[in-house]
This record gives sequence, C-alpha cells and structure tokens, in this order.
Amino acid sequence: MSIPAQTDIDSEKEIAELTHTWLTAHGLPAQIIDPEQHPSILCVVKKGDGPVLWLESPLDTVPAGDPANWQTASPFKTEIVDGRMIGRGVADARLAIAMFSMLAREISQDSAFKGTLVLAFDADEQSGRFTGIQQIIQKAPKPDGIILGYQGAGEISIGARGILRLWVHIQGKSAHPGSRSRKGVNAINRMAQVLSALSETSLASHTEPYFPFGSQLQPTLINGGDALNKVPDQCSAFIDVRLLPSMDKALVLTQIAAIIDDIHDGHYELEEVQYYPGFLTPPDSRLVQIVQEEAEQAFGKQLPLVASGPTSVGCVLADQAPVINSFGVESGNVHADNEWMLPADIPAVYQTWYQTVIRFCSG
Repeated sequence: MSIPAQTDIDSEKEIAELTHTWLTAHGLPAQIIDPEQHPSILCVVKKGDGPVLWLESPLDTVPAGDPANWQTASPFKTEIVDGRMIGRGVADARLAIAMFSMLAREISQDSAFKGTLVLAFDADEQSGRFTGIQQIIQKAPKPDGIILGYQGAGEISIGARGILRLWVHIQGKSAHPGSRSRKGVNAINRMAQVLSALSETSLASHTEPYFPFGSQLQPTLINGGDALNKVPDQCSAFIDVRLLPSMDKALVLTQIAAIIDDIHDGHYELEEVQYYPGFLTPPDSRLVQIVQEEAEQAFGKQLPLVASGPTSVGCVLADQAPVINSFGVESGNVHADNEWMLPADIPAVYQTWYQTVIRFCSG
C-alpha cells in the first residue's frame, strides 16, 4: 500500500515490479506486459485440461486527494482504525491483488486443481481507458469465466451499467445583448433547454431486472460564450449516460438527436468520447451458481444477486466469458477520502474464492 499508482499521476511500474517479484519468488510464471508505459501483470497457472478462470484486478488507483482529509498519516500507508483498514486502494482493489496472488500460490500446489488460473492485474483501468486489459486479452488464454476484484459485502454483483460519454456542441447566432433589432440565437439558453429535456426522458430513468436503480444521464461539464457583451453563439456540454444492458448505443444517440432537433433548429454536433455497453451475466450460469453456493457455505447465508451502478472493466470483458462483477469484504469510501475495508471478512471471502476456483476449473 505504500506504493502510489494514482491514475494519470503515478506510473504503475513500481507496483507491477513488486507484484511480479512476489509471484515469481513463489514459483508462479508471471510476466510484465508493456513495461515502459502502463505495465500490467499476466500470470498463467495451468495444471490440467479443465476450464480457464481469470482473476482480474487493477494495479492503479484513483487519486488520493488532500492528505489532510485522511484519518491516517498518509493515504498510502495503511492503518487499522476501529477494526477497519484505511488507505487508498485497500478496497479498490489492492486487497484483491493480494488475495488472488496468495490463492494462485496455494492453488498451484493443490492436486484438486485441474484447470487454468489466470491472474490479470491490469494498468490504466481507473482512468476508464482500459488499455491494460485490452493488452492482456491479446496475450492470455481465452477465459471460460472471469472474477473481478472489486469488493462488496453481503451481495454478489453479476452486472454493471455501461457508459456513453459525449460532447453536445450547439451553434447559435451572435448579437449585441443591447441591440434593439437583432436578438441573435443564444446557444447557452438552447443548451439549457436541451439538458432540461434530456433529464426528463427515459434515458435518465429506464429500469430492468437487476437494475432497479435505473439508467442515468448527467451533464458534467459545460462551457459557452466568449465575451461578456456578446450573445453566445456556441455552447458545449459533456453528457455522461449510464446505460443498462438493453440500451443500444445507436438508439440512444438517435433519441438525443431527436430531442435537440425539437428544441434547436440550428447547427449542432454530437461528439462521442467513450462507450462501453452494460452487461448482465445470466444468473443461472455455472460460475454464478458456484460462487453463490460457496458464499452461502462461507457466510452461513444466501447472498442476493445484484447489478452494480458504476461502469467496470466487466463491460470490456463480458463478451469474453461470464463475469462476476464484484463480491468481497465489507468496505466503504471507495473513490473518496478514508477508503476502508474490513479485514475480519477476509477469511470467508478467501474461502469462497478458493472453493470456486477448485470447483469451476474441475469442469
């Protein structure tokens, strides 16, 4: 935890080298991918002809923010406070890197393990660019199942909302604000009308099974105008749409365009910046059933199947194999000050993962 790897601030090189050193020292065939830019770790443990299971977790973390807002001496040096481990990345998701690494070491020596276990610790994930996992996909054995290292107590997440990010650019007509004869077309006013209309559509509130919290549409950035004494002839807004699995990108863009057409008869442009579809792993898939059964055995109760609100790397991997999006220890303040996780949950979570690997890879 003392090694920062904040996305777009620090390199993942040091944490990748430390992880690689630990894995190879324990006899595991790890390699570093793209060592000069955003290094990722790939480790393939093959002990039979059974199914291939990936254990994935990011090497990078979100930025820590102002250290003065943390309860600890440093965001990057973990401390136990009232039974909680506090530190940047303890929940998202370095705990998973540690647990998955130890699990791989033990699994490699277990005669009951009859398949292939892949450790995929990717760089450049928290940025949303997902370049590390794209490189791992090209080099790793094709998975039959994937478990992500995101934590989440009391439930098993089998899906996540996708994301569509785009700029909406609206062109108006400039004029002097005090003109008696020429009012112009105020691009900022038109944009305000567009954003208000978008917030009232189903794009911001569509629901479906496992996603009762629905889709979401939020403007997150806006800029317009270039002078205090000029009717603004341009305005741009950045739109963040969180998509459910049934929501088709082309239809969403068509709906947004139709709303703008109804309000603004001038020139506009939709500039797509990022897109990943939402996903839902079938609840009756073999991987989901095994995880749910093993979690019930470890925790003494059945855990519900849910979907997650944040977009995850599972949106990139869901077309490869069934994905468990998140399950793990109780945690909180993820992406905020004083991120924490509950160490007392680790034994039950570890037992769940271990038995899942054995059973799933037995075929």
